[in-house]
Parts: sequence; structure tokens; C-alpha cells
Amino acid sequence: MITCNIANYGHSGCFSFVFIPGAIAVMILIFFVKEVAIKKLASTTTIVGNIQSLVKENKTFVILTIITGIFSLGAFNYSFVLLIATDSELIKVLFR
Repeated sequence: MITCNIANYGHSGCFSFVFIPGAIAVMILIFFVKEVAIKKLASTTTIVGNIQSLVKENKTFVILTIITGIFSLGAFNYSFVLLIATDSELIKVLFR
């Protein structure tokens, strides 16, 4: 496996090491991939109808999304707590 060791190549060497395959991939996308046009179907569905059909057809996905949303409400960045703690007098007293 080929790895990019910063100690040997430096940051610019690692950037070049990653940039070259990325540039080749972009060139392949630009010159060889063609988008196929898809005919639009005449649709009279509304946003509410689309949401209702999503809920009916993908119940496990909807449950997963709700559970993930509930747990992400409790996830927050502890760096804000640390910033507030450094401003408090208790930290100044404890670490004189």
C-alpha cells in the first residue's frame, strides 16, 4: 500500500501525491462521461403527497431518521463547554 509520509515529502509533496490522481479523475469525468437526458413525466403530485408516499414505502428509513434526529439533539461540541469553563473563576482557582 502506498502511503504519503509528511516527514519524507512535506505538505506540498503530499498535496501533489493526492492532486495528480484527483486531476486524472476529473479529466475522465469531463471528457468521457456523458449525461443522458431523461424525459420528464407529467406529474400532478404535490410535496405532501411525495412525503406521504415516502413514509408509507420506507418505514424503516423514517424510523432510522427519527431516532438519529433524537440522538443528534443531545450531541454537542464540548469545546464550547471548555471555552466557558476557562472563563469561569473556578478554573482560575483550581489551576493557580
